[in-house]
Amino acid sequence: MVNVLLPLNARPSKVFASHDSEPGGALSDNELLEAIADGDRSAFSILMKRYLASMVTLAQRIVFDREQAREIAQEAFLRVWQNAIKWDPYGSATFLTWLRLVVVNLSISRRRRHREQVSLDVIEELPSGLADSFDHIASSERKRLVGEALEKLSERQRAAVALYYFEDLPQIEAAKIMKMTPRAFDSLIVRTRASLKKHLIGLGLGHKEDLS
Repeated sequence: MVNVLLPLNARPSKVFASHDSEPGGALSDNELLEAIADGDRSAFSILMKRYLASMVTLAQRIVFDREQAREIAQEAFLRVWQNAIKWDPYGSATFLTWLRLVVVNLSISRRRRHREQVSLDVIEELPSGLADSFDHIASSERKRLVGEALEKLSERQRAAVALYYFEDLPQIEAAKIMKMTPRAFDSLIVRTRASLKKHLIGLGLGHKEDLS
């Protein structure tokens, strides 16, 4: 669990006191944010438990480093605490969309600052939809080569892959997170797939006709 250091004036929960095993767990994100804005640590803890693991995973798929991903998730949730009072529950974006946007932006920024070599051990096998397009990545050697190909992508291309293929978000939602129009995002995905194909072919993984 990532430990986010909260201000000393953060107060214990009164709103979430109950006899349930997970008090407050059934409350919506907006309800939790309202309580967080009032300094409620229990509400913050519930929101972290709800989304922390998935945000670490999202960050890791962009920066390719588990520890950096944990730090990014921690910073993102610290911003949740700091900005909860400004949250508009009637705005155009859901909390999860906003949180993903923060994590993607932090990940891209971190990646651009730290371009050192990273271990390919953290690369996960591509999801079935994309794997099918690349001759069903299966062996550990192919997994390593795919990792190298992903490593060669730009930060924005890697973020697009993480959102669209790994997070399995609709194109419109992924485009919103990356602050792009759906058409621009679609163009980015097309360019990203072309880059992956080129890198994979260069690494000896399949033939051009196999990667369509």
